[in-house]
Amino acid sequence: MFDKESPFVSVIVPVRNEERFIADCLTNLLNQDYPQDRLKLIVVDNNSTDRSRTIIRQFPVQYVFEKRKGVSKARNTGARVARGDLLAFVDGDCVAPRDWISRLVTALWDQSADACIGTCVFPQGGSFVEDYLALRGIDSQRELLNESRPFPPWLLTGNLLVRRTIFEKVAGFEETLARGEDADFWWKIERAGGCLKYFPRVQILRRGSSSLINFYSKKFLDGKVSVLLEHRHASLSFQSRGKSTEFLEKDFTLRRRLKKCLQLLFFTENNLSFFRKVAYLLLACSGYFSFQVGQWLNRIRFDVMRMPLPVSAPERRPAFPAPHPQTEMA
Repeated sequence: MFDKESPFVSVIVPVRNEERFIADCLTNLLNQDYPQDRLKLIVVDNNSTDRSRTIIRQFPVQYVFEKRKGVSKARNTGARVARGDLLAFVDGDCVAPRDWISRLVTALWDQSADACIGTCVFPQGGSFVEDYLALRGIDSQRELLNESRPFPPWLLTGNLLVRRTIFEKVAGFEETLARGEDADFWWKIERAGGCLKYFPRVQILRRGSSSLINFYSKKFLDGKVSVLLEHRHASLSFQSRGKSTEFLEKDFTLRRRLKKCLQLLFFTENNLSFFRKVAYLLLACSGYFSFQVGQWLNRIRFDVMRMPLPVSAPERRPAFPAPHPQTEMA
């Protein structure tokens, strides 16, 4: 299907302390069925302190070092040294199937899109927190596109293919955001008039570990960043439940979260013990509390104390509807 005339794809892998997973990630990326002379693999070491650098240098890939910490900085650095018209992004803790790039390129071309995304699948059988994340579908692309969500849709950048033209038009990822850069990237593409499609059957496996400290830290940062995104995209409106809704992160209500969690744990068929269901419910509530603490902190800083925002507002554009999963061509 693909030959020497196929579009050139640069695969960018940001890595920070991924010594457990990076070897499997690169092995699978080097065994893609896409023409090897139309493929370039760029690994951006985001100032790792473990053995990641040593492991990466054992593979025939382009190694790039980015001293400034932050996944947005690493991705943008990789894009600057990339070749070709297409940029693929995958994380260092992911394992991609052999036809991953071929299917993304086919999806992009068939739909005449500017960018396309697939699904990140989270395995069961890990730690207590990892099993909870897999069960809830936390960070699930399908969940982030759900019609009933209280926030605008956004992509996850662990399974993404984007045209260089639109990437450069929106100036890549926002480097001032510690988290939420993927949501911001999607909304900038939509504001720029770009077309982004979701293909749920293009899947990769995400294996990153998560501890309780990591879980609460991410929730806290998500709360802080939600305020920055609200200010940055204050004029953004979107379609939810058939109505045009303004972007307000305060719609993340405890009632809404508890209702969804209770329904999943106690009113959906699963093999969980009662003790584990209660433990997951407590984890959900405490995670929500961590999110709120982070949100309150930045609301006090930027809404009450009127401190200058670290991010600027992008160009204002009309509202956009939520995308729907596309039918994938065989």
